[in-house]
Amino acid sequence: HSETALKCGRARRKTTLTDLRIQTHLAMCTVSSALRRTLRVRPYLCAFALPSSTLHMSALLQKDNTRRLPVASSRATGPSVKATSRRESVAQVRAEASRARWEAERQHAERVRGLQPTCSVYFQSNFEQKQWPLADILVMLRETAVPEIYDCQDNPLTARISVNMRTKRATKFLSKYEFSTRLPHPLTFLPKRRIIALCKEPEQIEACLNAGAMAAGGTDIVTRIETGGFHWDEYDDVVAHPDFLEPLHRLRKVLRNRIPTVKNGRIGENVATLVGEQQESIILTSSIIEGVPEVTQLMVTLGQLSWDIEKLNANLMAYLQALEENKSSRTNGEVVERIEVECLPCDETLLLDPAPILEAIRSRITAEKTTQLPPNDDELEEVTAVV
Repeated sequence: HSETALKCGRARRKTTLTDLRIQTHLAMCTVSSALRRTLRVRPYLCAFALPSSTLHMSALLQKDNTRRLPVASSRATGPSVKATSRRESVAQVRAEASRARWEAERQHAERVRGLQPTCSVYFQSNFEQKQWPLADILVMLRETAVPEIYDCQDNPLTARISVNMRTKRATKFLSKYEFSTRLPHPLTFLPKRRIIALCKEPEQIEACLNAGAMAAGGTDIVTRIETGGFHWDEYDDVVAHPDFLEPLHRLRKVLRNRIPTVKNGRIGENVATLVGEQQESIILTSSIIEGVPEVTQLMVTLGQLSWDIEKLNANLMAYLQALEENKSSRTNGEVVERIEVECLPCDETLLLDPAPILEAIRSRITAEKTTQLPPNDDELEEVTAVV
């Protein structure tokens, strides 16, 4: 009798403690957020952690009681509909403002087109903005870059190129431009690009490291890239030997636009030479203006303001020649609309006259294509006669 009573007492006490845990947990879940805000109690202070040995809630609930406590999902939820609509409305307002500003500038340019001032002192907004040659722009910018004013003679000289994205169809526009080029006078004052080289031979690995590659190797480097050993911000580009065509196919989703191909010139037998070329090359990507699909902007660095006019002009021609060579055949009109030159912290932006530079570039491209063409029949007959 005593043993039976002792067992019943233990069972009754165990049931009472279990019920108490359930009632406490249910009371915690039913505390409203308004009450917590009124009492200024943080949510995590209202939580009571049950012991790990507690039975599952489905076993503790009474029969025919299918109520389940709300459990927060462990996976990250997406943005709410309200947040998405608010973000879209902000983007739409920004795009409409950019569109209105661009159309106002176009209308003002059409209104003052051909109007020239008759004296040396005038308001620039009442007349057509004058286009200057690069030599005159340098003289005017260097006047304000002296040590007595801004003291920025070694600051970078930048140019903002407005690229035409229109096609023959009024409702169709080109996507942004993205290409690379090498300058005749490298920008040594800017940090070098970080290149990863993929090669197998120890001699090639050593040559790539001596050429300035941040990392060089074979399957170990491929594995590090595939598993996230290299952060996206730790390197700028990848060059590879033709033996790595199959491993590169697996890295296509990881490298994205940095994937080396034969077309972009990042796959070759001499990997060390590719490392040097990619370190000196400049990646150009045009930025899209929200609400204005007709035009994109391309920011380029010509050099330092203290450089000679010949070096700055040669770099500018290299940029524009690369843009002309990568121009889409669907472009309607000139690919370059306007070029603005500036040198921070000077707040003055001067308009460059691109006509003579573009004419010289087109003549150079035509001459290069002519020299690459095979000789015609008359030239072949003359050569045969001479032989």
